[in-house]
Formats: sequence, structure tokens, C-alpha cells
Amino acid sequence: MRFPFTHDLHILRDLLPEGWAVRDACRDMSNLIERAVDARYPGESPEPTGEDATKAESEARSILDSVDAEFRRRGMLV
Repeated sequence: MRFPFTHDLHILRDLLPEGWAVRDACRDMSNLIERAVDARYPGESPEPTGEDATKAESEARSILDSVDAEFRRRGMLV
């Protein structure tokens, strides 16, 4: 599979097969996308606040937990 070069996590999420619960668990990742772009291209947006960082970390952990659970359900992790 070829993966597109993009910061848009929604596009990458939609590459997952139908029926994967993580597709529904990760509906809006706009905040993480914004943080990724800001980190990649510094100086174009205001510096993130501590609150921004806390929110992004929480969202990222939630996604990671969903992916981990999905892989375990499918026997892809031991």
C-alpha cells in the first residue's frame, strides 16, 4: 500500500480497513493535525500553550490506546 505524504491524520485513518473500531474512535483529530503542522513549520502560528500541549497529549494517548486495543483484538500484539 502506498501512503500519501500528508499531515492530515483523517486521510491516514481512512486507509484503515472497514470494521476497525479505531476508525470510529478517532473521528476528529484536527487539534493533533494543527499541532503537527505547527511543529513542522514553526513561526507560522502562535506558540502552543500548556493547555494545548495537555489536550494534544490526551488525544494522542486516546488514539494510541484505541490502536493498541484494536491490534490486540485482532491478535496482532502479544
